[in-house]
Amino acid sequence: EAFKAAILTPKADKDQEEVVRPKVKVEGPVMFNAVVRACITRVEPALNKILNVEKGNKSVNRLQKSKKWSAVNKTLKTYTLDVVSLMSVVTESSVLCVILKHVHALVPYFAALPKSSKHLLARLIKLWSAGDEEGVRILSFLCLVKLTRAAQSTLYEPVFKQMYMAYVKNSKFTSPSTWPLINFMRRSLAELMGLDKKAAYNHAFVYVRQLSISLRNALTTQKKEATQAVYN
Repeated sequence: EAFKAAILTPKADKDQEEVVRPKVKVEGPVMFNAVVRACITRVEPALNKILNVEKGNKSVNRLQKSKKWSAVNKTLKTYTLDVVSLMSVVTESSVLCVILKHVHALVPYFAALPKSSKHLLARLIKLWSAGDEEGVRILSFLCLVKLTRAAQSTLYEPVFKQMYMAYVKNSKFTSPSTWPLINFMRRSLAELMGLDKKAAYNHAFVYVRQLSISLRNALTTQKKEATQAVYN
């Protein structure tokens, strides 16, 4: 309740379909920092203890079969969505890195909640492809890899498609300042594809075919726009 009260902003309100106003008020930066810090440091260990799971053995199946899963499910849904909302309004890179480390620890819980994992996926890809700071982009990618693995391949297709489209979008305009980001995206995307080479082949085949069509159009029409499409 206190965490929801702390992170509620007009933007966060819009990001959530149904905002239930908390019963408590958190006012002032000191109280805000105290509440957020408490949750970031204590929620994940508390969940592990309540659900009686070991730190290195938190598969989705194991979590959902826990006797206490139904007891924490509703609260956990709210909390995970609130964490994603907080990620969308934080602008300070150092703070965002702390939240991303917390998210990385919570990934198995996100993976057990389809709606939460979907919201998290969209936010992580945005940070991976448009983050202002290298640390934020790297942590976002580590979360994406862990989330894809934890979801037992059900998220592989949307993760790969969305990451590829973000890569294509960012690769259209190159300059000395954007080249490091494009290179990072290219290498990390290739690494993620390596998680499931068979599935990656099916997607890559489609995209390579699209590239060949662009090349054929450029050779056939000899138009500047078609040639530029090949470079892009």
